[in-house]
Amino acid sequence: NTVPGLGTPRGWEAMGGGYRDGEIVAGRLPKREEFGEAWHLAPPPVSEVARSRRNLTDALHSAGRRPEEVEVTIRLPLLVLTPEEAAGYSRPEAGRHPRAELRDQQFVGNELEEVSLIGTAEAIANRLRRHCEAGATYVVFDLFYSLPHLRGRSIDAVLTTMRRFTEQVRPLL
Repeated sequence: NTVPGLGTPRGWEAMGGGYRDGEIVAGRLPKREEFGEAWHLAPPPVSEVARSRRNLTDALHSAGRRPEEVEVTIRLPLLVLTPEEAAGYSRPEAGRHPRAELRDQQFVGNELEEVSLIGTAEAIANRLRRHCEAGATYVVFDLFYSLPHLRGRSIDAVLTTMRRFTEQVRPLL
């Protein structure tokens, strides 16, 4: 963000939008010169990607823009596990409220949805496919800080995850 200053997009505080009584309130869609050409969600469950993509498409049509001009990017925690590691992996206990601290699952309505790419290569490839089918066009991987059990990972552990993604997950996509 470019604060102090006008922020990104320029003048964003005057564009409206947000939430009222738990419902989304639409604001004015920034013009291209006010904002970049991507919409970034972090970390979204698949249902949120699909809903946001629909809302973005509607807003772009209303503004006379083509939806294919705007990328939808997502940021998700990534940890590629071997089958043996996955068998012994356990999620940290959720806090009193499922969103009290970011976990690798969140409640969406009454359903628990994955908001991470933690698992075997096959499980990660399947989750990535679902996010892309929902409308994501780019993925940013978080390798070391957004989840409590990723914090404090060594550079070797991060490099292992990157190597495993390249060698094991990427060929499945």
